[in-house]
Amino acid sequence: MIGGETMRFRTGIGRKPALEFSYEPFLFLGHPGAKGRVKVTLRNQTKMGLKGTVTAVPKDRRIAAGPRVHRFEVEPEGFAGFECDVRIDSAASTSYLPISFRPSFAVGEGDDVEGREEIYHASCVAPGGLLAAIDPEAKFLDLQNDRLRVSISVREGGATRIRDRVTGSMVVDGPTWDALGPPFWPTEFAHRECEYALERGDRFVVAKIYMRSEVHRGLTLFKEYTLRSGSPLVTIQYGLVNDHPKARSFELQTGCRRTWKRPPSTCRRGTA
Repeated sequence: MIGGETMRFRTGIGRKPALEFSYEPFLFLGHPGAKGRVKVTLRNQTKMGLKGTVTAVPKDRRIAAGPRVHRFEVEPEGFAGFECDVRIDSAASTSYLPISFRPSFAVGEGDDVEGREEIYHASCVAPGGLLAAIDPEAKFLDLQNDRLRVSISVREGGATRIRDRVTGSMVVDGPTWDALGPPFWPTEFAHRECEYALERGDRFVVAKIYMRSEVHRGLTLFKEYTLRSGSPLVTIQYGLVNDHPKARSFELQTGCRRTWKRPPSTCRRGTA
């Protein structure tokens, strides 16, 4: 109870938390011995002022975050923030290393109410290492080696972003698109939710996504991403599965936005 109004700090289904967390960088891409700083922004999603603390708690002994406690005070529907130093142990192996941010709110003299725990994801990739996972909210597939991070949205038609882990720069920054035709536009796959699979082999990882066409009955478009240990390249292979009793012919147009020059549109013909 704050000022005669009830505020839910722990949220259930369909309810927003009092504070929304955002991070820069969105994901800490590290290696054994890496150090860096994460900027945490707090957005007050209520119509009343809030103050309290956020406690940073590493959930793995191979990563450290400090200072541990951060105090905040934020206006109604306003913003606040703090910076957190992150360090990965020099003996750490290739793994995901989460950090928990735990807000608590001052509601009276000496009384605090705990908010919903937020998890920030850091990753450590040793030379020659590989990581592959689906994020906890099942929004994207994450592939990493010590050169690249590949993020594949499974809720937006396989939209792909690729970051150079060495320089931190974006190589492919979206949007990406796939279109079957003619006609090609508007493409039905732009916001299609995908089925997916992850596989790990000897020094490589593979992510597969499948999108069923609603325009062409019985047709499934799939993409297969292969990332190899130590390689600065990711291979993307396309394919079609035709469950229709008749053979059909299509052209596939693909595209992406790259940071260093205007990309050409590509067109491939195929029979399903």
